[in-house]
Amino acid sequence: MLLGNTTVNIIRRAPGTNDRTGYTPGAETTTSSAAASVQPITGEDVNLLPERLQASAQWKMYLPQAVDIRVAFDAAGNITDDALPDLIEYEGVRYRVYASNKYRHFLIRHSRYFLILPESYEERPDGLT
Repeated sequence: MLLGNTTVNIIRRAPGTNDRTGYTPGAETTTSSAAASVQPITGEDVNLLPERLQASAQWKMYLPQAVDIRVAFDAAGNITDDALPDLIEYEGVRYRVYASNKYRHFLIRHSRYFLILPESYEERPDGLT
C-alpha cells in the first residue's frame, strides 16, 4: 500500500435549513485535497459493514491521521457527533464516508475509511440514516 498514490477532494457540507417550503441543503465547500491510497473493497472488508450498506460499498481509502475527515458512524457502527459527514470525490464520483479505523504503523499513522455511494441509503436532512 502506498499512501498518497492518488488525490481525493474532501467536501464539507454545512447544515441545511427547514422552513414551510421544505428542506434546503446547506452549502458545500471543498475543504482540501489529500493524498490517499484508494483500493477496491474486498469481501472481508464488506463483512465489516452493516448489511444495508454492503452492496454499495465501493472503495476503502487510507489517509494520514492528520487529515480531518468527518464520518457518520464510528468503527463500531455508532452514530458520531458529526451530523453531516464529509463527501469524498474520487475519479469524478462523490462518495459518503462511512466509519474509520486508526492504525499505528511505525512509519506513518493512518486511518482507513470506507467509501459508500450516497444514493445507497436514504439521506435525512441531518445527514444520518
